[in-house]
Amino acid sequence: MISETEYAPVIITTLNRYDKLRSCLESLSLNSGAEKTDIYISLDYPPSEKYWEGYKKNKEYLSHIDDYNYKFHKVEVICQEKNLGPFSNMIFLYNHVKAFSDIFITTEDDNIFSPCFLDYMNKGLKLFRDNPNVAYISGYRDSQHESDEPNNVAAYYNYSPWGTGGWFGKQDFLFKEIDRYHFREVLRDKKQCLSLFRKRSDLFRYLVEAAMTEKDDLNGPYRGYLLKTGELAPIDFTLSIVMNINNMYTVVPSNSLVRNIGVEDGTGNHTCRWTDDVFSQQQIETNLIYEYKIEKPLDSVKGDAFDNKKISSPEAKRAWVLRKIYILFGTKPVKLIMKISYSFSKFISKRR
Repeated sequence: MISETEYAPVIITTLNRYDKLRSCLESLSLNSGAEKTDIYISLDYPPSEKYWEGYKKNKEYLSHIDDYNYKFHKVEVICQEKNLGPFSNMIFLYNHVKAFSDIFITTEDDNIFSPCFLDYMNKGLKLFRDNPNVAYISGYRDSQHESDEPNNVAAYYNYSPWGTGGWFGKQDFLFKEIDRYHFREVLRDKKQCLSLFRKRSDLFRYLVEAAMTEKDDLNGPYRGYLLKTGELAPIDFTLSIVMNINNMYTVVPSNSLVRNIGVEDGTGNHTCRWTDDVFSQQQIETNLIYEYKIEKPLDSVKGDAFDNKKISSPEAKRAWVLRKIYILFGTKPVKLIMKISYSFSKFISKRR
């Protein structure tokens, strides 16, 4: 149960991006409610030499965090003694905070926040805690898909890691659903597969790829789906799959409360194809307080940036064929086809 006065703890993973982490914390410190908010930061250990310089800057900064007079109620820094990787580092913080809180706010270290972000998140965590279809609340909204609907929030059938809050009870359920053997059971359910394919054919493709992984694929072409343990990772793709299968969504604002400053410069785990600063120059709200306006049922106002006709690719259609092969012959021929297809695509891309 969330008390009316409880503010969600904010958890942040970081490694070597000192300048971005500092900008992130400075923006959060300017938020309404920052003085009631506890911050938990896990500094991962460098996996290789190229991360050491930034890591040392980060560690020096975090070791003197109290000198910066941020408005937070408390800042706790945990320095890892071995490399966990970004996903395991986040799971470490989830488990750390779950010992004393039912709710959380999570962010990567390269996000800048509106002054009303914490107000929006904490009000939403109370407002939607008993709604079984709301999996998460996110402050991020694609700038190209802002809504003029009567509501100032919408249902987004996707997971976004850029400033997201949730409830550990709901998240634990979703994390348990992220399992390769469960995904293989889903592939045998034609009704579920058709529903996902028609709704989000891109996610159906990811479902097939994730389902075909094995624990020893850590050096394989689809290792991005895996934790270091070999289990499927709760990344945005896999979380979005299980959210859609279970008819759950993320609540997002009409106008973004989050600006990402790391996805375009190549410093993060993922980069994007855009080169016109569409993310790092995105306009965000400037108000101190966020007042929810809901005049229609949330799921009647779609916040998706996805047109399934546009994202229905040849790869997704091939994934449907691979599903049929899996049902008839098992995983081995599917994995072989996927490996050949991946190698061929890499070969073609090198020749271009």
